[in-house]
Amino acid sequence: PKYIIAGVFLAKMKEMPFKERYEGILTNKRILETWTVPVVKEHLGEEKVEELKTIWQKQSEPIPENSSNKQKWDIEYGNWMRNWISAYKFVNDELGEQGTNEFIRSGANTWKKETAGPALRILNFLWLVSPQTAFRTFGKQVAYTWQSMDDYSVSEFTGKRMVLNISHCKGKDVEGCETVCENGCNKLLALFMKEQFKVKATFEPIGKSCTITLIPK
Repeated sequence: PKYIIAGVFLAKMKEMPFKERYEGILTNKRILETWTVPVVKEHLGEEKVEELKTIWQKQSEPIPENSSNKQKWDIEYGNWMRNWISAYKFVNDELGEQGTNEFIRSGANTWKKETAGPALRILNFLWLVSPQTAFRTFGKQVAYTWQSMDDYSVSEFTGKRMVLNISHCKGKDVEGCETVCENGCNKLLALFMKEQFKVKATFEPIGKSCTITLIPK
């Protein structure tokens, strides 16, 4: 079971159904394409866009008919990771550091657009009137929505700090995962969290485990 430790009480975390996890990964794949394709098209043209899409198609594992939602999630998770890794490598090979910097910035901006709306306006208001309440509200949302990407426990959760522990990062089982660790988590996700939610996110991988610490700025 997964638990949230908040102060002196222990409460069971609401678990996300695998159907929703699967849908979350499909969303991640869609958003990856949303920001990657314009970068490639602007600098390299439509032909290179088609070349990248062909790479994605070839490396994607099909989902067998009658698969369970967990099986769909497992397969699509691997597809998403491989797509992310190949997208970053493609941009790096073709455009170098300037291209990868634009890739990271474009990704953060796209996620900011995807998460804008009434809920964010409410959260921004809470940051003004009660920062600790805002952080707790944000943390509860993270504790649920991030389950689409992996299993974890929350070992610390107060109005000033949240610590998530992944005992075996699912992404670590995918070849080339270091690309996502270094550039997806430590750069893109950290930038997005800082600019959109006013939260500092740090990722500390050790082997196949990872500790994520969130602190309001």
